[in-house]
Amino acid sequence: MKTRNLFGKMSMIMAVAIATNLSSCKKDDETVNGQDVADASSESVVDANYDDADDMATSYVQSNATISNGRVATDSRFVNSCVHISFEGSSTQGYVVLDFGTGCTDAKGNVRKGKINLAYTGGPAGTIGFTIVETFDGYSINGVSLTGTRTLVRETATVNNGIRHHISLADGKATWPDNTFATRTSDFHREFNPADSTITVDGHAEGTGRHSNAYVMLITKTLVYKRSCMINDGIYMAVQGTKQFTINTSKEITIDFGDGACDKTVEVTVNKISKNVTVGIN
Repeated sequence: MKTRNLFGKMSMIMAVAIATNLSSCKKDDETVNGQDVADASSESVVDANYDDADDMATSYVQSNATISNGRVATDSRFVNSCVHISFEGSSTQGYVVLDFGTGCTDAKGNVRKGKINLAYTGGPAGTIGFTIVETFDGYSINGVSLTGTRTLVRETATVNNGIRHHISLADGKATWPDNTFATRTSDFHREFNPADSTITVDGHAEGTGRHSNAYVMLITKTLVYKRSCMINDGIYMAVQGTKQFTINTSKEITIDFGDGACDKTVEVTVNKISKNVTVGIN
């Protein structure tokens, strides 16, 4: 009888342990699908949208060392006649306005509205210290509106003849169509390698996600962007590299952007459990 009771107690303990483990796994899986992952994914959208604006700024301003009024760069985001570009100033300093009006759709279906204002100093373009300050006037891309001040400063050329910038964002805010929003400040170093048209980024950011969770983000493996993905596929997010988020000072989330394929799929890891997520605007 005692042996049977002991066996019964052991069986009960094992059952409780298994149930507890299953419950823990379920909880972790729910975390992978929860608000924390949504915040991390939305941060990738915010990052991509500001990077798209940066890329347009440098693509236009720096490819036009002697900017002329109304000149449109060969970038496919500018060739549509609905984009109006105005200029005032000289090659050393001035203002450019990229005006997408009430809606301008590029060849990949991205819809931009409103204006991006660019004030540049320290030219001509390509000079060390050449600075572009971006501000936004009713600007949105695919329904996500952006505000804040983005500053790009040309740094010294690299051994690979790359074009390196220090990029900072102050008072950044992205607002979705459902009126949820994320805030952001950031400090990055970005290098364009003309040999393979890739862009690498290192640095950090902090802010709040769409569900009001505070986060700090650190790039733990250099992010790689491909201009071919931007121009040919309309994908403005990183395609390689990793970010680590600390949510509300305690929970850690890692985003892995993959092996270089032009897609919007990232691997999100929470509590050692990973899940593939397709980054979108929602």
